[in-house]
Amino acid sequence: MVIYIRKFRSLYEFQSSIDEDISEMKKHLGELLRVIENLRARADNEKALKELLVKLGMNHPEKRSNVISLKNLKIVVNPAAEDELQSLESLAELISRRITTLQNIKKELELFSNVNVEAEIEVVYLDNIPKEVYIRY
Repeated sequence: MVIYIRKFRSLYEFQSSIDEDISEMKKHLGELLRVIENLRARADNEKALKELLVKLGMNHPEKRSNVISLKNLKIVVNPAAEDELQSLESLAELISRRITTLQNIKKELELFSNVNVEAEIEVVYLDNIPKEVYIRY
């Protein structure tokens, strides 16, 4: 969980920062989706190879992934493409939900789009999503 506070000089500046955050997340999501597509191809190849090995008499092809579980971290040595694919697909879903949340926040802030008042704005972010806005005038 990441918590931080950002200060803005106006609501417009805050709204612009949300647009920038959405653009940045969409960029990361696009890059991640390209990686996922490559992993899908690799997972399909691994699956086909395993099926071939079973046909050739190998009962259960050995699982290649070795997992080291630490207190706050999981390390996977030589991950199977399918395992990596599941993990990255979950990450893509998380990013997509965050984009949707930011878009909804942006839509809610449209109420203030016509307000052109100088005010100190402080925004509390939780995991890169605005959770509270303090307006001081």
